Amino acid sequence: MRLTRLRLVNYRGVAQLEARLPPRGLTVLLGDNETGKSSLAEAIDLLFEFPDDSRRREVVATKPVHRDAGAEIEADVQAGAYAFTYRKRFHVQPRTELIVHAPTPESRTGRDAHDRVRAILRDSVDLELWRALRVSQGEIGTQPDLTAAPSLAQALANLAQEAAPREEDLLAAVRRERERYFTPTGERKRALLEAETKLQRLREEVAVLTHSAEELDADAERVAELELQVATLADERESLVTIERQLLAEAEAARARHAQREHASTVEAAADARVRRTEKLIRLLHDGAALPAAIAAAQQAREQSARDAAAAEAELAAADASVAAARAELDRARANQAAAQAADKLSTCTRTLHDLRAVQAELAQTPALDAATVEHLASLASAWQAAQARLSAQATSVELRAHEPVTVRLGLGEQERIALDLAAGEVREFAVPESLRLEVPQLQISLRAGQGATALSAAAEGAGAALRHGLARAQCTDVAQARTRLAAQRERERAAQELEGVLRRLLSVERSAQFDAALTRLRDEVASRHGRAEATAERVDVTELQQHVEAVTAKQRQLQRTALDRQATLARAQRAEQDAQSRLAANAAARAALGEPGDGGDLASAQAQLTDAAQQLQRARDALAAVQQAPMRSAAQVNAELQQRRARATEVEDTLQRARETLTALRTRLTVRGDEGLAERAGRSEAELARLAQAVERDRRRAAAVELLYGALLAARDDCVQTYHLPIKDGIEQLGRAVFGASFQVALDERLQITQRTLHGITVPFRELSLGAREQLAILLRLACAMAVAPRAGVPVLLDDALGQSDPERLRAMGLALQLAGQRCQIILLTCAPQRAQWPGAHVIRMPSRAEPGRGASAAAEA
Repeated sequence: MRLTRLRLVNYRGVAQLEARLPPRGLTVLLGDNETGKSSLAEAIDLLFEFPDDSRRREVVATKPVHRDAGAEIEADVQAGAYAFTYRKRFHVQPRTELIVHAPTPESRTGRDAHDRVRAILRDSVDLELWRALRVSQGEIGTQPDLTAAPSLAQALANLAQEAAPREEDLLAAVRRERERYFTPTGERKRALLEAETKLQRLREEVAVLTHSAEELDADAERVAELELQVATLADERESLVTIERQLLAEAEAARARHAQREHASTVEAAADARVRRTEKLIRLLHDGAALPAAIAAAQQAREQSARDAAAAEAELAAADASVAAARAELDRARANQAAAQAADKLSTCTRTLHDLRAVQAELAQTPALDAATVEHLASLASAWQAAQARLSAQATSVELRAHEPVTVRLGLGEQERIALDLAAGEVREFAVPESLRLEVPQLQISLRAGQGATALSAAAEGAGAALRHGLARAQCTDVAQARTRLAAQRERERAAQELEGVLRRLLSVERSAQFDAALTRLRDEVASRHGRAEATAERVDVTELQQHVEAVTAKQRQLQRTALDRQATLARAQRAEQDAQSRLAANAAARAALGEPGDGGDLASAQAQLTDAAQQLQRARDALAAVQQAPMRSAAQVNAELQQRRARATEVEDTLQRARETLTALRTRLTVRGDEGLAERAGRSEAELARLAQAVERDRRRAAAVELLYGALLAARDDCVQTYHLPIKDGIEQLGRAVFGASFQVALDERLQITQRTLHGITVPFRELSLGAREQLAILLRLACAMAVAPRAGVPVLLDDALGQSDPERLRAMGLALQLAGQRCQIILLTCAPQRAQWPGAHVIRMPSRAEPGRGASAAAEA
């Protein structure tokens, strides 16, 4: 199997990804993490394994979380003699499509396509080997289980070499027993062949005797049948002679009856033609009498239509003139209106530009702020408030409660003393950031905070200093003022953008720098329009003029339709008059063809002729019916039956003659062979045949048994001596010498697992090798297996993020081994390490960089 193209759409976080893979050699899919490399490997299994309506956890997990869409997978595959394109969409509107390109084109959809692909893969791909040769992400140093791969077993069986035979004593004994029945070349010996030949001759003799006896019995039965058949055929021949005489008489009578019917048919046809001619003449006389009045009416209608059409044309010409005058007046009014609109537009643009300049001036006068600065000030304020809160929560606090009025002097740290007057019952509380001095009459109290409170005080002071510095740079007193200034600034900027947008739409410009030039052009246009409007006419209401134009135009269209209708009426009147004239001429011509004068005719005489012709037709029909009602077959029917009877008579005569000849021959043969004793001879031969057949069958079973045992022993010996691991071992060592050196050797167990590695004469078990070495050997094992099955049932070797534990020198050498293996099979390496793309001969496909959800990309290939 070869994968030549793979495409993903809406697969997990991949919007769209496509990779084209060469069918042979090393392909490196290079891309960052989360660009869809592992998704390509996973999608292959989902495409082949699950139907489009599957609800398995693996399928559900591929649905994109950022959009309501179905995951789509499409691949171009070569599997044995098959080449096909296979695509599926899961989750949303599931669909499966299969297009087989070779060997026979076909197209399928739905579950039928899924089943067809499964059947193709079962017939042409070793799926167990495909799974075993894959290295998944995170799988390091694990050797594949190759015991369930039938294609590998078959390939190794074809490549296995023969070893020395074992169990020679048993095989020699069986060989000596076999030589009693077979030659060294496998041919049966003469004694067995002669017995079988004698048995065959005896069988043939028994068959001949049995057949002869059966023929004798069959002849006796046949004689009785022929005697009965001869009597029956003789009776049938006499009956056929009598029937033939009767049919000849009936045929003569049928010919006479046919002549009478032909005469009656001729008379009936002539009478019917006379009736139709008379009826047609009566219709022509009726039509000819009515046509002159119709012609006069058509002429009168044509003249009236001509007068109406002329009147309609005159009214239409007047309406055309009215429409032209109204449209000219409307054009003048629109010019005045356009001048007024241009003046209004100039006024609006002037005011808007003035407002824009004012807003821009306000923005220029006020120091600019941005959202980041305000947010920074807010964070500084929050930090200062948090530091104050921590200081208040953790610093030492002093509570002063006055029982009577008293004056207390306070000293905070190095600050000067502050006089504090407390009334009776007043309570004050102070935090001690560093130190606090209290002086009351005749007493001074000093309080000092610990090291933690000192640090909190310093942090609060630092946060306050940072806040004050930020507010000073922003020229604000507090964060609230900064937020107010930012909101006002944004409002002015929004107003300026709206005013600029209005001016761009009104002046039809793209940049603000073009406002003044466009405004100047608008002033010139207003001045030009105003001059032309004043020079034309007094301003009027454009809407009323528009309605007037529409009214006169509607009247014009109505008159146009009326004129067209009257022209059509005139044309119809002219055609009606022409049709009446044509019908009059055709009537005269038809009467002339019937032999009547074209300018007149006697209708009463024609009616009398019709009555006489109808009576003649009835008499002819009665005569024809009388002839046809006679119950007699036609001459053709009688002659057909006569021919059949004569043919049957000839057939009966021939059959009777052959039956008599056969009967004579059978009677003679029965007389000759009746005394030969065939039954007794056949019985003796059958007894001898049974005895000889039993002896030959006994020897044949013995020969078959010893031959079967001999073949089984040979097959068992061959199975025992075959060294299936040799082709794989040679392949691993051939590739491994490019990585580890010329002294590299490996040992395999019966499950084709690498058990130890030998390098420079030092043998180390596989499990004691470093993680990087185990990973390299596991990949070499997979490559050797892929090379062994490549000629007949090859599958791709898929390495997902492998060789991560290899040092640079080993990594370069593994690239050479992959290149050598790629000459016989397809290798696909998924990696995020750029140094893999520098291997000689590697076909590199660079995956697209990480993109936002919803953006698509396709992989780019480079040699």
